[in-house]
Amino acid sequence: MRDVIKSFFLFVKKMSSKLATNDDHLQEPPSLMNSLPDDILLDCVARLPRSYYPILSLVSKQCRSLVTSPELYRRRSFLGYEEHCLYVAISENIETSNIHWYTLARKPNDKLWLVPIPSLPPMPLHGSYVVKGSSIYVMGGFHQWQRGLITPNVSRIDCVSHMAEPLTRMPKAVAASVSALVDGKIYVIGGSDTRSRQLKSTSKRIMVFDTEAQTWEVRKRPDWEVGRRWLSSVEIAEIALEKREGGKMWGKVECYDLVLNGKSRIMKCLAVKL
Repeated sequence: MRDVIKSFFLFVKKMSSKLATNDDHLQEPPSLMNSLPDDILLDCVARLPRSYYPILSLVSKQCRSLVTSPELYRRRSFLGYEEHCLYVAISENIETSNIHWYTLARKPNDKLWLVPIPSLPPMPLHGSYVVKGSSIYVMGGFHQWQRGLITPNVSRIDCVSHMAEPLTRMPKAVAASVSALVDGKIYVIGGSDTRSRQLKSTSKRIMVFDTEAQTWEVRKRPDWEVGRRWLSSVEIAEIALEKREGGKMWGKVECYDLVLNGKSRIMKCLAVKL
């Protein structure tokens, strides 16, 4: 079995080089793919770093289906091959209020690159993001930045299939709020309901989302200074996440497929265990 896995790993690296050279899908599935039983193929792919999956998905329809299969990720968990995968929200033009998602992929030279996830739709600017399991929850944000229009919409990104689905909307539309996962529920604090310069909120309320029941409730802020203005901060959310993960680094981005110009911004980096 060890020799099979080693041969498969070398095969994937060879195929990645071929795909990079041809810049196109392979016309026929390679013979090694056809020769392996389904359970052996599943085990081989489960042991690969996930950064190889974008390349592997180009090898054949079978591979493309396999790398988005929930069964594959259950197998990765069983074998102990889960890893923290980096997801990056980038606004390519800060004035258009569109967020696009990127993830790490491995190039033939073994360097990691940020590549776009084309199956995910554009999302609002200055939304709030929370990771739960293999999902990213996106809440609120500006859907028309120039007009200052804020949306109460909530979406869940499935990081296995790279598809998004709408969920129950927030009781109040806010942008740039602070959010956190506590005991399986998402707490949304502060944020702005207008396009103010500071994106501040004087609200004394907390919105709480039950991810299982998909219901919202509104609570009062406990024991907080009355009238204090709470400012959302990407840095605050990142520090909290680092503490929950024991201070581990998520990974290192060496290069970008996207050239960031003066209007592009990295809005959020998230680690999802897959």
